[in-house]
Amino acid sequence: MHRAAPEQAGDPLDREVRALERELVASVGPSDVAYLVRLHHLNRALKWIGRGLAAFLPGPLMLVGAVVLAINKQLSVGPLGHDIYHGAWEGVEGAEAFAVQHWQWDAPIDKATWQAMHNRAHHAHTGTAHRDVDNHFLFVRINPHVETDPVLTPVQGLIVPACLLGFTHVAHMQYLGVFDQLALRLSRNTVRKVPVGTRQALREWWRSIRGYAAEHYLLGPACFGPYAPKVFAAELIAGRMRDLALFYFAYATHAGPDSAWTPETHRSRGRGGWLRDRIAVSYNTRLPRALSLLYDAVDLHIEHHVFPRLPSHKLAEAAPRLRAICERHGVPYRVESISSRLWTTFAEFWRLRDRRIRGRQ
Repeated sequence: MHRAAPEQAGDPLDREVRALERELVASVGPSDVAYLVRLHHLNRALKWIGRGLAAFLPGPLMLVGAVVLAINKQLSVGPLGHDIYHGAWEGVEGAEAFAVQHWQWDAPIDKATWQAMHNRAHHAHTGTAHRDVDNHFLFVRINPHVETDPVLTPVQGLIVPACLLGFTHVAHMQYLGVFDQLALRLSRNTVRKVPVGTRQALREWWRSIRGYAAEHYLLGPACFGPYAPKVFAAELIAGRMRDLALFYFAYATHAGPDSAWTPETHRSRGRGGWLRDRIAVSYNTRLPRALSLLYDAVDLHIEHHVFPRLPSHKLAEAAPRLRAICERHGVPYRVESISSRLWTTFAEFWRLRDRRIRGRQ
């Protein structure tokens, strides 16, 4: 967490949020660990249940197996991997097996790269152009302070839909610097501070995903013999379902003309200002409880930015109290429907194709 500047140390918003955070963290106990263990065992079972359903159900019914596999993949990167890599279970008695150093998620994303880009770049600098790596996807803008390109920016409304079904892989390639050399040619900021050659970055990307690719697209399907093609197809479909969900995580929780995006030079004024900046660029949505648990409480993204090390299933407990704190201190707390968020996200991508737009309008 950012240390507050001396003049901001008495910020009442900061004091109330810190008190709530201490209370919530202290409440994580044996029942939460039991929930985590059950979730882990369920997720391991879902992988093989999904593959079996895909293999043996006739015709289009194999899609049932693909849906089960999609749930498996979402749990792997969501309430398991995402929470664990945020350190949500560090120091919790009984959850030692879920410590960061012991866990390797079942996802085509390099652990160390994700932690650097998500925890230390996105969460520390949410909404700040280029310091937050999630402010743009490839050469598409979501933060109006990100520079434009005369060729790509006008068609960014077409680039995003074209990449959606491979979002996890393409975003991971971006994190690893695969597109940095192209960015240099276009006079754009690179993801890596010291860019490497495209071929080297591609080799790093392949090394990071080849184990996942072998297990999900070769060895796993091969276990079902003559039904292997059906399992392979189900794995591909499930991966695309996961990619659509992760796109929502990355962009629909932040996009919109009302988001208080900031330029690269912006620095928050103390921890109270840092909290206000995070909340002002985030949106909550409305989801049924079961879907909220599956999707890692993405509907409570404001709470996640304020309490990133809190297990996602505890965020619902935090939400009404954080909202009340925000209302007391005049901090915007936005809640919308998922349909509205998705529409606004793509509308914002389309709006920002206009190179004349700079900053908040």
